[in-house]
Amino acid sequence: MGFSRKLTLSFCLLTALAMGLADLLITHAVKADLIRGLEGTLITQARLIAQSGKPTDARRFAEACGCRVTFISADGKVLGDSEVPPAELAAVENHKDRPEVAAALLGRTGLDIRHSRTVGHDFLYAAVPLNHAGVVRAALPLTQIQSRVAATRRAIGGAALMVLVAGLLAALWLSRSLSRPVLEMSAVAERLARGDHAARVRDLAQDEHGRLGATLNLLAETVQRQVRELSQEKGRLLSILSNMVEAVVAVDSHARVLAVNPAVTALFGVKEEDALGKPFLEALRHHQLNVLLASVLKEQAPRSGEVRIFVPAELVFEAHAVPLDGGALLVLHDITRLRRLEQVRREFVANVSHELRTPLTSIQGFAETLRGAAKDDAAARDEFLGEIESGAQRLTLLVDDLLELSAIESGKRAPRLETVDLAALAREVAQSLEPVARRKDARVSVEAEAGLPPAQGDRAQLRRVLTNLLDNALKYNRQGGTVTVTTRMEGALVALRVADTGAGIPPQDLPRIFERFYRVDKARSVELGGTGLGLSIVKHIVEAHGGSVAVESRLGEGSAFTFTIPKC
Repeated sequence: MGFSRKLTLSFCLLTALAMGLADLLITHAVKADLIRGLEGTLITQARLIAQSGKPTDARRFAEACGCRVTFISADGKVLGDSEVPPAELAAVENHKDRPEVAAALLGRTGLDIRHSRTVGHDFLYAAVPLNHAGVVRAALPLTQIQSRVAATRRAIGGAALMVLVAGLLAALWLSRSLSRPVLEMSAVAERLARGDHAARVRDLAQDEHGRLGATLNLLAETVQRQVRELSQEKGRLLSILSNMVEAVVAVDSHARVLAVNPAVTALFGVKEEDALGKPFLEALRHHQLNVLLASVLKEQAPRSGEVRIFVPAELVFEAHAVPLDGGALLVLHDITRLRRLEQVRREFVANVSHELRTPLTSIQGFAETLRGAAKDDAAARDEFLGEIESGAQRLTLLVDDLLELSAIESGKRAPRLETVDLAALAREVAQSLEPVARRKDARVSVEAEAGLPPAQGDRAQLRRVLTNLLDNALKYNRQGGTVTVTTRMEGALVALRVADTGAGIPPQDLPRIFERFYRVDKARSVELGGTGLGLSIVKHIVEAHGGSVAVESRLGEGSAFTFTIPKC
């Protein structure tokens, strides 16, 4: 039942109770007042009759005073009664035990109200002593009093009905005026509970409801501000997590996944919705990481370690796990490039040592031999000196390549940009390598796309790039093979492609072909006099020009190196 109905019903019940109590009190007071007045009248009339009345005059006195008159002897016998014929007086019962008669026989005024079995009505009796022995009693029926009391009750009932109707209307108005702001505040509270934080109580009154509504509005504003701040904070956190390169996973105390960022889904090849709520091992399937998280959750202490992931490729990560309130946070930092750089550095040091040791050992050996037995042998001396000179040239070439590569990488040898016709430059380089081509019985052709614009680059550095690519294409070509140089446009870039018909490069060697000192056929490379730095120099020069270099190769069919640089 609603507040309005409860208030209206309570008001009506209280009004009805009050009017009923008022009716009871008023009718009782009216009845008592009427009876007191009637008692005085009857006593006066009875005394007047007692002074001069006789039993035979009972009817005459009754007609004169409008009441019932009875004469009773001292022994209680009825001597005369205005309501009983004289012939029937003998049959009337003795009245000596009547309360009012007994009082009068003792010399007092007697009063009593009771139901008369003789007449069949309620009567008020008043009895006074006679001058001679006996009692005079006057009686009046209470029907008149009851009628007046009933009329009074009807009047009170009418008034009560009007008051009840008026009270009902007042209660309805009051209940609605009281319940309206309560219902409005209840509706606002429900909207707030559903997430509508813009809900407010309108038309605030200057009373308790108004103060309650203002408090509710203040609460709504506080909640709205806090939700907005939390949403902004959550948005910033999600943005940070979404844009982090590191893979981040949050788990609860049972190692179930609570949150992952896009780096995790990309790394492990899972969807976020498929991972959330599942155990870490089931969702991401990495035993070493699961053991790391289990250790953190058990010991509540940070742990870290290096892990490897082999799908889709072999990657190395530095894993850091820290305990959180009710869970743990795992961060995977990709150190694959760092590990590869460390490996390249180690290989570089080893390769440089090897490349330097070979000619140095040769020079040292021939020098010691020359100092010894061969110093007097002119033919041997000339041969050994030639080998020493060849080793020195190889060392010089190696040092020059290392210095040039270091200068390009450090930015100390930035390209001096100018207009360069790549096709013409390729023809010049091909002509300069004609002796090498003749030794291989190879044919070099240069083809240029019609209307090809000039490129923008450092002519000397680009000449070095073309020299290295064409020299490799000729040296590693088959006898009687061909080398084709083509130039064309690729968007806003000029592309140059050097293709040969050599043995090709194995697929496993292609990703490392531009590394320092990396050789596919080490024995043949040394035999042909290469330093192992040519392609690395090519890559760094092209990238310094804002371009890129790529390689395509098929075993037994040959290789093709392509680089692009911006056009003018």
